[in-house]
Formats: sequence, structure tokens, C-alpha cells
Amino acid sequence: MAANMLATQLEIEEFNQTQTAKIIQIKQKRLEKENAKKKAMCQIKNMFFSICVVFFFASVFGAVIFQNSLVNEAKYNLFNLRNEIKSIEARIEEVEANLERHTELQNIEVIAKEQLNMQYPVKEQIVYINAATEYKLNVAEGETSEPLVSARQEASEPSFRAFIGSLLKSN
Repeated sequence: MAANMLATQLEIEEFNQTQTAKIIQIKQKRLEKENAKKKAMCQIKNMFFSICVVFFFASVFGAVIFQNSLVNEAKYNLFNLRNEIKSIEARIEEVEANLERHTELQNIEVIAKEQLNMQYPVKEQIVYINAATEYKLNVAEGETSEPLVSARQEASEPSFRAFIGSLLKSN
């Protein structure tokens, strides 16, 4: 029995050693798998971080390019507006010169005589109005009555040039 017990104890010890060795191997394999997973996760994290950094710099670079394109577009529009202003100013000068040429007294007199067939008025066509004359209003009838101050006839006759000159001076 003692031999049997010794044999069983040896078998138990051997069994324990084999089991311990198997457990150690299983733990080592599990530890290797965990280390491989950790390395894989670390590599994935590093790749993700690298992608995020690249995306960030690409976004910043894209934003800078977009802002530069907006600035260039604004400069182009400003250049076009300045050119348009110059052309409009040239057109204004041209129109002002044309207006000045057409509103000279000599030209107006020529146009009045030749194109409109106008002539100087004769004595019977001239009516002088005194601007200092005051008129009285009949409130009941709503009509004007005779002037309070008698209108006097002026002896001098204004010329056509003076008439045109006074019209142009009032404008």
C-alpha cells in the first residue's frame, strides 16, 4: 500500500506538474494574444491619430486656399469696378463737353433761327410785365382785380441774346 500510495503520489505530482505546465503555457499564449491585441490597438490608434493630424492640416491648408481665392476674387471685382468708374467718368466728361457745346449762346441762337425758324419779336409782340406790381384778390368772387400799382411801360427793348442769357443764368 505504501508503494501504491507512493505511486499515486508520484502520479499526482506528475499530473500537477503537467497541469501546471499546461496552465503556464495557456497563460503565456493568452498573454501573447493580449500583447498582440495591445500592439494592434496601439497601431490602430497611431494610424487614426496620424489620419486626424493629416486631415487637420489638410483642412487648414484648404481654408487658407479658400480665403486666398476670396481675396483674389475681391481684388478682381475691385479692378473691374475701378475700370468701370474710369469709363463712366470719361463718359461724363464727354457728355459735359457735349452739353457745354450745345448750350453756348451762339449755338442756341443758330438752332433757334435755323432749325426752329424763330425770329426776333417785333414791337407789337412785346409785352412788358412789371414784377413789382401787386394784385388784389377779390375773396368773394375768387378773381383778381386791377393792379394796385399801375404798370408802367419800359422804353428799352431787351435783345434776344439777353433773354437767352438770363434763361441760362437762372439754371
